[in-house]
Amino acid sequence: MKLRHIFNNACCGGAGLLISGMLCAPAQAVVFQAENYNYYYDSTTGNTGGTYRTDNVDIEKTLDTNGGFNLGWITANEWLTYSNLVIPSSGSYTINLRVASPTGARVALDLNAGSIYLGSVPISATNGWQNWKTVSFTTTIAAGTYQLGVYAETAGWNFNWIEVIPNGAVSSSKSSSSIKSSSSSKSSSSVKSSVASSTKSSSSASNNNGVPAGYNLVWQDEFDIAGLPSSTKWAYDTEANQTGWYNNEKQYYAAARLQNSEVKNGKLIITARKEALTSAADYGGQQYTSARLITNGKASWTYGHFEIRAKMPCGKGTWPAIWTLGTVNDPWPANGEIDIMEHVGMDPTTVHGTIWTPATESTWGDSKSIQIPDACSNFHNYQMTWTADKIVFAVDNIVYHTYYNTGSGIAAWPFNKPQYLLLNLAIGGDMGGAVDDSIFPRSFEIEHVRIYQKP
Repeated sequence: MKLRHIFNNACCGGAGLLISGMLCAPAQAVVFQAENYNYYYDSTTGNTGGTYRTDNVDIEKTLDTNGGFNLGWITANEWLTYSNLVIPSSGSYTINLRVASPTGARVALDLNAGSIYLGSVPISATNGWQNWKTVSFTTTIAAGTYQLGVYAETAGWNFNWIEVIPNGAVSSSKSSSSIKSSSSSKSSSSVKSSVASSTKSSSSASNNNGVPAGYNLVWQDEFDIAGLPSSTKWAYDTEANQTGWYNNEKQYYAAARLQNSEVKNGKLIITARKEALTSAADYGGQQYTSARLITNGKASWTYGHFEIRAKMPCGKGTWPAIWTLGTVNDPWPANGEIDIMEHVGMDPTTVHGTIWTPATESTWGDSKSIQIPDACSNFHNYQMTWTADKIVFAVDNIVYHTYYNTGSGIAAWPFNKPQYLLLNLAIGGDMGGAVDDSIFPRSFEIEHVRIYQKP
């Protein structure tokens, strides 16, 4: 796909449509090329097509009109999102998708990670992987700024571009029934790709901040009082300093030490340093200091929507985490662990969301990842919504992982009891990897912690 914008020079007046920074009047149309996504989930490693980008999304040269690239090898449940869809006026819009499918498929469309479900669109057979057609879907969209999501309900289709256009405007699509070019040799059993959203139900509505409808704020820390973190909200976890921390981590976690945990300029700053606190009573030989804050004994929750706005420290060897553990003192992972966000400095653009239970103990957990290109330079909202039925992970309202309660028992779902929150910056270890001593000090910054529950 070539990045292209189609304009009707005769247009004038009326409400506009702003997509990816382009302002269009009603007689204009703007296309998101499929390969120019902002976030994605792809179920397999490696770019099978080997073109345009270097992440896991499969992109190939297309035979469609105007050339360029298309996404292929699409597998069910993969997704893409496209940022900054600004709808300045509420009204009726047509969404056009350029697709190809030998035997037919189905795609779902949404806004803001499934909080606004637009609908499911059937793709009839085009009888070839490079026989292209435009399928259309009409919907009503309220004024606002959105993430546009494309979600693969089935495998077996290729994707070239998507267009959002006010009804009555000039579309870039030549014909909704046009089929172009020749087929390729792909098999529907090998299809995979990357396309956008998550929960596909109109009942999953949320407000513009990503908070599920009907949830109220029950606990928060906006970090607006300078000094040490609030002792009424946070405690320090130092239990393994003397014996050495789990996962072969290399840090000493200091308690109530401004050099390692300080509220300043409206942020909690957890700082890791290259130093040895040899005078500490519980010193265990560590050559690095940091902090691990917990709400255990102060606050815990069963179910809720958790949002933590944070910026990653980065640098090889850093391993920040936002996570929860059960309050009952049973051997890990009997009470379950929810890793809302983990990041390692050696892979700076990737964040992970993971579930640990007795059923996953001998594995690497039930985990998925999302690409956040500016995780080290900008703040993002790291989110988790936990209900009796499922646990949903998101970044900036973009859902990338859902863990379901299948009803198979406590080994797979120990999450019907209270959990407390942890914020920490580990150094090295099994996940953090080799440490570059030249990076220190490094800081994990948190702007707010907000927890919402249903009444």
